[in-house]
Amino acid sequence: MTKKPAAQVTASSSTRSATGRGREIAVTVIGITQIALAAVAAADLSHRRSDEVRGPKIVWSIALNIPWAGPLSYFTLGRRDSTSLPRIK
Repeated sequence: MTKKPAAQVTASSSTRSATGRGREIAVTVIGITQIALAAVAAADLSHRRSDEVRGPKIVWSIALNIPWAGPLSYFTLGRRDSTSLPRIK
């Protein structure tokens, strides 16, 4: 094996760290978005009366723990008036 010159090693490792940093930021943004979506859905569910929700509220509160699918299905299927904005007081 031949050793790479120091300039190549530095350039190669800095490229990897920049790519890694970009992925890290993307994963962080996606994670924060998912947590925010679940939090808004949970707050909306807690402020709605049972007759404003399709199905038992306890089932929806459990479903909200399923990443992405739970909150999105609650907003599209779980609320009787799905055209209104989330209700948070």
